[in-house]
Amino acid sequence: MRTEVTHVVYTRAGSGRRRVFLDGVEQAAGDIDGDFSNWDPTCRLGLANELTGGRAWLGELYLVAIYSRRLSEEEVGRNFEAGYAAAPTESVSSTFR
Repeated sequence: MRTEVTHVVYTRAGSGRRRVFLDGVEQAAGDIDGDFSNWDPTCRLGLANELTGGRAWLGELYLVAIYSRRLSEEEVGRNFEAGYAAAPTESVSSTFR
């Protein structure tokens, strides 16, 4: 377990190639089948806890970004080097439909 701020990135290419980066360094890679052709647009995305709030998560999210394409290794590195903004001062909850 790490207690310091950690930059975590998961990418997935259209080909199914997935990669995981911690602090700008690739930690894992592999291929995964599937696509979003049967995605239910009413499905919600939950981060750091169940949507019901039933599983406490002791941590803070400083920035969450979701892209419509995979990031290159260079882009992941630039984002890591850019760092994060000051600690959040309020909770933000968004719903996208």
